[in-house]
This record gives sequence, structure tokens and C-alpha cells, in this order.
Amino acid sequence: MKERLVSFVDQNKALFIFFSFLILAFIFFSPSYLNQNYFWDDERFIFLNPEVLQAPHWYSFWILKSEFIKSWPLGYSIFYILMKYSPINSFNFYKSLNIIFHALNAFLVYRLNKKLKFPYPFILSLIFLIHPLHVEVVSWIFQLLTILAMTFFLVSFLLLNNFLESKKYFPLVLSILFFLFSLWTKSIALLTPFLFVLVFWLCKSRFKEYLFLIPYFLISLYIGVFNIQGMKQIANQNSTLNKTSSLRDKVFSSVENNFQNIFENSKPVIKNTSEKVYFDFIYPKSETLFEHQPIKIFKQASWHYFTKLIFPTHMNFIYKDIDYGGFLTAIPIIILLIIPLFLLGIDKLILFIPVMTLVFLVPYLGVTNITFFYWSNVSDRYLYFFILVLIFSLGLLAKKYPVRKTKIIISFYCLALSAQTINYGLKFNKPIELYKEIITYRPHPVIYAALISGYDLNLDLINGEKTLNEALLKFPNDPLLTTEQFKLNNLKKYYLNNN
Repeated sequence: MKERLVSFVDQNKALFIFFSFLILAFIFFSPSYLNQNYFWDDERFIFLNPEVLQAPHWYSFWILKSEFIKSWPLGYSIFYILMKYSPINSFNFYKSLNIIFHALNAFLVYRLNKKLKFPYPFILSLIFLIHPLHVEVVSWIFQLLTILAMTFFLVSFLLLNNFLESKKYFPLVLSILFFLFSLWTKSIALLTPFLFVLVFWLCKSRFKEYLFLIPYFLISLYIGVFNIQGMKQIANQNSTLNKTSSLRDKVFSSVENNFQNIFENSKPVIKNTSEKVYFDFIYPKSETLFEHQPIKIFKQASWHYFTKLIFPTHMNFIYKDIDYGGFLTAIPIIILLIIPLFLLGIDKLILFIPVMTLVFLVPYLGVTNITFFYWSNVSDRYLYFFILVLIFSLGLLAKKYPVRKTKIIISFYCLALSAQTINYGLKFNKPIELYKEIITYRPHPVIYAALISGYDLNLDLINGEKTLNEALLKFPNDPLLTTEQFKLNNLKKYYLNNN
């Protein structure tokens, strides 16, 4: 009986490992379920975006001349299909999807570790699964696009490796297809073809085999240009909001669930939640789009995230402005963190580290605009791919120094990470506390409106009015704050009618 059980486990080892990751993911990211409301851009880009709600078909986001065209058409199509055809449509459903596909990515990282023959592939993949810097991605529904982009990228990476081992073209075709899926979902892997060049070099491929990488570079170039055009379209397109549609009911549904019979005598001011209005509101002048880039973001975020990547203590969503010196001082920071890896003298795989570092740090080099840096220096979602650098580094160290205690040390490291993940998740998924923290860094009407809306949902009139008065002193006649003022007045009526 025991031998049969062992044989069954061996035959289904991959399945057991995946379900182990899945169970652990639900445990460590369970605080995600605390926030049963829209988070950050969930409503503006997906659930209350008129350009999504009014799209006639799932393929409308792919038609170049359509007003619904998106830079990430596959990502928007996935959300459209889920919203329109899924039998379950709740916050818990979408949050569960994030956790499930995050666990799948950890399993794919495990397969990659096995391919590279790293010691302790399960524990290394566990670090990817439970790292605290993944809290934002897993908690934020819209970041399902980031998670799926990683899924497609890892599948593409593994299939490319299969092509190099088997020399059969079918895995290569599938790899190119999944790479395209990744960039169509979210173009965070635009520069990864440079990693693929390194893979070919490590496998001692012949020169003509490098020609098979041309499609990857062409796809990246095309998607990159397409994204730039998409940003321009967002800035110039006309609003598609139809004020006679049911959007008003959707926008205020969460409020109306708490306050019955409040809207009978007046009509609310309807805010346009389209992407155009969102970007225009944040960046009223085009020159402010790159206010913090590239020098400030590079020298602060690179240092901040390198430290949080390895020692994620005192996790906060924001960090204050710190002068790390001029632009030239940022470059030695990166060099000093990479040189020790070269000194290890490991085989050619060591080149993965600096190349991966450069590829995945591109957003912090000022090449890509990070919208949320307007409010905060922190944008954890861009580290979802970059944590692979940490996994590869630890794998190379374990390969170079196969010490008995290495497994114990990495296991204790996992325990420390898991404690921070739960702690940060509990903090991150309390929107009111999070918005209050952000306002201390950069007061902004969007964050004030989000905070006041949070007080509305909690029926907290006192803190709602106090925050509104503070906001109006700084941003008088702001349209978003006017809408929140209307909702607070309705809340006041609710209290008067029930006391």
C-alpha cells in the first residue's frame, strides 16, 4: 500500500506541487478578501469604464478604427468576457482568479528552476509565491493583466527551452504565440527578447538559429509602437460616455445599497470614468507627464526596491523623498549590486542576472511612464517580473555553494517573507488607512475623493465631512470633490431621517 502511494505521488508530483502552491497562495494572500470594493483603477479602466461597458463585442478592442481599440486588447477582451459571460461576478471571484493564476506562475517558475537545474527548486519558487512585493498585484483586480502576462511569458520561455532541446519547430511556434499573448495582455515583457538571445548563447546555438528570434523582436517593436499610439489616443479621443445609459446606476450602486430612498429628489453629478478623463485629470498639462522621470524615479525606486526585494522589512505603500545624490550615484548602486555576482565565477548562467536586471528595471529608468508615481514613489506591480532576478540569484548561489545548511537558511528566509506578506496584506487591503497614508505624501483630489468615498461606505459622516472640508480648502470647486460632497449630503439626510 505504501509503495503504491509513493508511486502515485511520484507520477503526480507536478500536480501535487501545483496544488501545494495554490493552497499556500490562498493562505498568505487571504487578506486580499478584506477589501470588498473597487481598488485604485479597477472602476476607471474596467468595471465602470464606458469604453468597456459599451463595447459591442469582445473583439472590439482589436479593431484599429474602432473607438474601443486598446493597447492591451487581449487583457481587455478577457475582462469583457468575464464581466459579460461569467456566472459569478463578485469581488471575491476576481480576487480568487488573481490568486489562482499567481499560484500557477509560481508553479511555472518551479518548472523553470528545474530546467536550469537549480538546487531546491520548490523552495526557490516558494519565495516567488509568497514575496511581500506581490501583495499589490494579487490584491488589485486590474493587475490580473500583469499576472496573466507573466503566465504567458513563462510558458513562452519554457517552450523556447523545449525548442532548443528538441530542435523541433512546433514548440518555437507556440513560444512565439504565447509571447504575443503576453504583450497583448500587458506589455511589461517588451524587452525580454534580449533574455532569449542569452538563452540561445548559453545553449551554444548556431548562428542561423538566432534568426528564429527575429519574430520576438519584431513583435516587441510593433507592440511598443502600438502602445505609444494608444497613449496618444487616450489623450485625444472624445468621451464615449452615454449619460442616458445605466452607467449612473453602476457608479452609485455601492452607495445606493447602503442608503435607500436617498436619490428621489435630486440627480447626482455623473463623473465620466473614461480613460481619457482620468489621464486628463491627473495630467492637465502634458509636460507634467514626466515630472518625476527619469532621474528621480531611477535613483530612488531602484535603491528602494533592491532593498525591499531582499529585505522586505517595514513595508509601506509610500516612501518619502530622499536625496540619494545625483544621477551618477544611481549607476554605481546598480553596479555594486551586480559585481559580486560576477565574482562568484559561476558558469555562463551568471549573465542572466545583469541582463534580467536591465530588462525588468526599464520602468524605473524613465523609459516607461508610471502613472501612479504622480501620487507615490511606490509602484509594486512593476516588481512582479523583477522578482525573477532574486530567484535566479539565489539559485546560482545555491548551485555554487551546495552547503548543507543552505536549504535551512532559505527555508527561514521563506518564513520571514511569509510573515511580512500577511502583515503587509492586512495593511494594504484597508483602503481608508492606505489613502490616508498617501495623502501625507502628496495631497490630491483623486485620493481625497477615494478616502471620502470610503467613509461614505462605512457610514462615517464625521470623518467624511472633516476630510471633505480639508480637501476643499486645497482644491476648491474640484468636480470629484463636488460629487463626494453630494454623497455626503445624502448621508446627512439619511441620518436626519433615521434619528
